[in-house]
Amino acid sequence: MKPVSFLLRTTVSAVCLLAALSAGSQAQTLTVADSVQSYGTLTNTAVTVSGRSELHITGTNNPIAGSTINLTSHDSWLWFDKIRPATVNSSYMGQIKVNGANAVHGTNVRIVQYGMGTVVTPYTSGEQPLETFTDPGFSGASKLYNLYTHYDSAAALGVMQANISSFKLKRGFMATFATNADGTGTSKVFIAQDHDVDVGTMTAGLDNSIRFVRVFPWRWVSKKGSCDVSADVLNAAWYYNWNNDQNSTLNWEYVPIRQQRFWPGLPTNKTSVTHFLGYNEPDNPIEDSYQTLGNGSRDTAVAAWSDLLSTGLRVGSPACTDGGKWWLFDFMDKANAAGVRVDYIAIHYYRCGTTAAQFKSFLQEIWDRYQKPIWVTEFNNGANWTTCGDPTTEQNAAAIGSFIDMLDSTPWIERYAVYSNVEWQRNMTWDANWNGGSGLTPAGIVYRDQQSPIGYLQEDYPLAVKRRVARLPLDGHTRDVSGYDNGGVSQGVPTYVTGQRGQALQFNGSNFHVRLPRAAGGSNGFTFAGWVNWQGGADGQRIFDFGNSTSQFFYLTPGAGGEMRLGLKNGAGATTNIATSPLPTGSWQHVAATVEGNTAKLYLNGQLQAQGSFAASALTGTLVNYLGKSQWPTDPLFSGSLDEVLIADSALSQQQIAALMTGDAPPFLACWKGDIDGNWITTNAGNTNWATTPAGITDLGQLPASNTEVLFSASGAANAADIVLGADQSIEGVTFASTTPVGIGGDHQLTVG
Repeated sequence: MKPVSFLLRTTVSAVCLLAALSAGSQAQTLTVADSVQSYGTLTNTAVTVSGRSELHITGTNNPIAGSTINLTSHDSWLWFDKIRPATVNSSYMGQIKVNGANAVHGTNVRIVQYGMGTVVTPYTSGEQPLETFTDPGFSGASKLYNLYTHYDSAAALGVMQANISSFKLKRGFMATFATNADGTGTSKVFIAQDHDVDVGTMTAGLDNSIRFVRVFPWRWVSKKGSCDVSADVLNAAWYYNWNNDQNSTLNWEYVPIRQQRFWPGLPTNKTSVTHFLGYNEPDNPIEDSYQTLGNGSRDTAVAAWSDLLSTGLRVGSPACTDGGKWWLFDFMDKANAAGVRVDYIAIHYYRCGTTAAQFKSFLQEIWDRYQKPIWVTEFNNGANWTTCGDPTTEQNAAAIGSFIDMLDSTPWIERYAVYSNVEWQRNMTWDANWNGGSGLTPAGIVYRDQQSPIGYLQEDYPLAVKRRVARLPLDGHTRDVSGYDNGGVSQGVPTYVTGQRGQALQFNGSNFHVRLPRAAGGSNGFTFAGWVNWQGGADGQRIFDFGNSTSQFFYLTPGAGGEMRLGLKNGAGATTNIATSPLPTGSWQHVAATVEGNTAKLYLNGQLQAQGSFAASALTGTLVNYLGKSQWPTDPLFSGSLDEVLIADSALSQQQIAALMTGDAPPFLACWKGDIDGNWITTNAGNTNWATTPAGITDLGQLPASNTEVLFSASGAANAADIVLGADQSIEGVTFASTTPVGIGGDHQLTVG
């Protein structure tokens, strides 16, 4: 899979351009072409956005006064970062055009919530964002798909029935595939939130087996939701009401529920939703779901789950009480054993007298067991049935504030919704009414004012073999050229400057960082290397920080307490670090860090500076991986530039690190992708998996079991032995006859034996 297309992010200085625009009262022009640009305001300006571009408007008070913005490409997107969609629709649509025509929501643009702001994207009623192919590598026969349509028969799928091997999905949409025509069997929801999703080889269990396809528009929904109080009153991004009788609005997404086994009806034809909640409290004998499932039978719940899957929506588990983990665990174990898809886990929490840390620990057990996003669909600081005594309204506000800070800062918690009506001290509104007519309580004000982040984290859809490897030249893009598709996504507007070699990516220290995919993170067997030009500033900046939260992180800071530090924290224990002198400022320095076992090393310009042991156990499977940003929200962003960044899943030697300074890569193996059905010739220059192999050694760690024999040769010279390789896999093991590497540039041929 290639998680692209990435933008060529050549940007113009906002400060300089705004100064030019402000000179004189006549209308100015601005062209945004194949780039990302950001402005607080644009006044009396005719803007043309073309190619694959992003234009961000960050102001809030009439930020495009007297201006027009013309979107001339399907990939030209416009953001109002701090204005909600309904306001954009009512106040600014007259100033937005698509190829010269007035922009109209639902006709030629989509106005979509994006966090607590808005994105406007060109759109047509005949939108076909998914294309599938009968062969790997986007070859063979192809088919485009309409939105919402159930493709679940030979007539609908045509040649694609049980014959899909690769696909392309445009950013801003989701697609559900299943092997059975009713949406059951092996199934998966693919989501293109942060970039296009191109999967060159369909995942195991789906390849050449798909008989169900459905496509939906995606929404960039923040975590904060509501249920018994209006989403508008609480400034919430999503809403549910234990029913299926509402539709989404511009400002919030509606989530229907299957409250009990047979009610309400399925949202089969609802066009404004993307998610579907499972049964409500089936572990609770007083609930209808408990009774209609036959005394809360987990077997019955799993057997009836096909009803939910038939919608093609992203489906959440039954939501148990905070005393019902046993029910949830039994259901999930049975669902997993049966191969039944559950995309996220819903749970309720009303325990009293607990801290945010205790609340998180309660949820952590679920996450650790299933590694699925969590939705807390009801919670409060105790309830009318708990026994801790009632808080004051001020105490409840403090508790709710600490809870939602924790929920927002924990990456594997995807959404949450406070339940208000559990005694007046815990209400969000004084009158406990849905519309909050009497005003908000202190807790309601805290909840309303919380600026919650987008909940869904872009999933990596890996190659058949995926490794924690990335090579980022940062030459006008954040793509990974290693062949393992671990490219970064810029958060903010990227600026490229002259680097140590070619271009470098500049981090401004105020509103920019890069996010790396999950597969890039971890500290078990590790190398980071790159050129760093630090501009100094406050302590605690991060060159990189890979982690899950403020209790699990692995980081490198250029300066903190007079030291450059490499540190690791995993759980309740103290942070372990090794340190050396702070990184010099204002000049290019080559920085490298390695971890092998529990031994950590820091290098500067090829020379070992510090070495020590990490007491904490290694981190694996980190969800939130940053360049230039800390897991701690109050830490400063990195100020400086990065160039030629390398991340590897093994510890390079000092000799190899020194060689990187001159551009001489170690003898890494080549990464190959695609279908191995016969002779296959490709140029794979520079694509490496960063694993070194001494002479006479075979790396068999990730070879699949198969009887397919593949000869790997370099330009016809058979300096690699025959190896066993599964079809549609990447080469992960080669025996070298000498230390001379193969796979560094040139044409290479794979032949089935």
